[in-house]
Amino acid sequence: MVLTFSDITNEKSIKHLSCDFKASFINGVIGKRADELIAILNGEDRSYSGTITFDEDTLVNREVSYIKIDDYLYTRRVKDDFRLMNEYLRIERGEISSRVDKYLDLFGFDFNFYNRICNTLSRTERCIVNIIKGLVTDAKVIIFDEVFSELDYKNSKILKNIINNLRINGKVVIVRDDINLLQLIANEIIIIGDDGMIVSGLINDICVDVELLNSINITAPHLSNITHKARIDKGIKLSYHKDVRDIIKDIYKHV
Repeated sequence: MVLTFSDITNEKSIKHLSCDFKASFINGVIGKRADELIAILNGEDRSYSGTITFDEDTLVNREVSYIKIDDYLYTRRVKDDFRLMNEYLRIERGEISSRVDKYLDLFGFDFNFYNRICNTLSRTERCIVNIIKGLVTDAKVIIFDEVFSELDYKNSKILKNIINNLRINGKVVIVRDDINLLQLIANEIIIIGDDGMIVSGLINDICVDVELLNSINITAPHLSNITHKARIDKGIKLSYHKDVRDIIKDIYKHV
């Protein structure tokens, strides 16, 4: 299954953009115009020309779930907020409840969480409620737009596992976030520049090409920069790693 952008042009700056987002992949998106690409996909920008298809069928709004950091809840109690969402999605109540229960359990909340007063929740808890609301839809495409910024290490790890399971289950997963985080969780990356796509490819290949990233004004991941400097400035032939512990081990081999 593939989400395909064909010759997309909008009123702002994207010109003739064509690219694919594959199911069973975590697709990272960064760059100056990444926000415009996300706006087209989530329905905020309807000014574009061109076509967006999912396996050659026209993609409709209800097939896209857009998840961003948002701590605003619409009702007094958590259960009422989920009920309001259920009415909008028109999914059978028993089915939506089982999905919500599953994700609440994954994030470590018990049944009593349903009865919590919304304004007593922490900002992180409110954000997690909204993340769950975006996860329980029937969407084919799920966008995570800088959702990790309000999550601590524990909840970030939980969400990364959830995203990976969505990938395994054949969803098209698109993540816009810091390149250091994308290097850890994404499989492919698309960089959107002033006019459209500048470069795309496997995340492991793009993130270690520091000279390429510098040439298009993208700051390379921290560990890639460290390794690149060691190679260029010191002549130390370190290997590229995603984990700082592996770099330390590699350094010890050369001293």
